[in-house]
Amino acid sequence: MTKTIAIVAFFAAFGGWIAHLYACFTLDQWAFLFVGAIIFPVGVIHGWGVLLGIW
Repeated sequence: MTKTIAIVAFFAAFGGWIAHLYACFTLDQWAFLFVGAIIFPVGVIHGWGVLLGIW
């Protein structure tokens, strides 16, 4: 059960980070791209915000 939760959390974080990268590349937000790439949680939160339509 613990492995399953860890795998789901990994893919959720990775998916949010990929969404962050895609959004920043398509919207030409270069400074935010670098911040989200260096500080991983910022990218994940922004990515999920983009996916959920918050940003």
